[in-house]
Amino acid sequence: MKRYFNLSIKLLISLSIFATFVAFTEKPTAEKSKAQNQEIVARDRHGRGRGHSRTRHGRGRHGGGFQFRVEIGAPRDRYYYERPYREYVRVNCEVFDTKYAKVREIQIGGRVIYLNGARDGRRYYFSLRPGYHTIKWRVENEDYFGSKYRNYSRNFRVERDRDQIDITIKGSSISVR
Repeated sequence: MKRYFNLSIKLLISLSIFATFVAFTEKPTAEKSKAQNQEIVARDRHGRGRGHSRTRHGRGRHGGGFQFRVEIGAPRDRYYYERPYREYVRVNCEVFDTKYAKVREIQIGGRVIYLNGARDGRRYYFSLRPGYHTIKWRVENEDYFGSKYRNYSRNFRVERDRDQIDITIKGSSISVR
């Protein structure tokens, strides 16, 4: 509401300045307009006289009035206008096994990483485009009280103004920062 109030006050002030400007402009007399027409004819190309030049028939060239330009959109001092967008964002992925759960496979952004036979505390680096992505991982259970493998998934957002994203997987839990 405060924004609309400020906008209406600015509009009223600009209209009053415009009205003052129009009231004090000098109206051309017959002698001045006749002299001005002669100057136009004298300056016209090819000596054809007024109205036959290609430059006189363009859009917006008729009359000598005021032109207003209104820009509608977000203000220019916002955060997204100051910093450039990145096409790709770096993703740092760390994978740890727990006592009873071992991570065997990770799927993210169309990539599949198989982790069979690797050591604890593995690190992987890759790039993703900004947007929403789903990370899926498969965990092998060592306790044998249920199925041998369990699948987990999590959605996360890659923002376009971030430098990097850190993903840490510890067994069945995940942390996205």
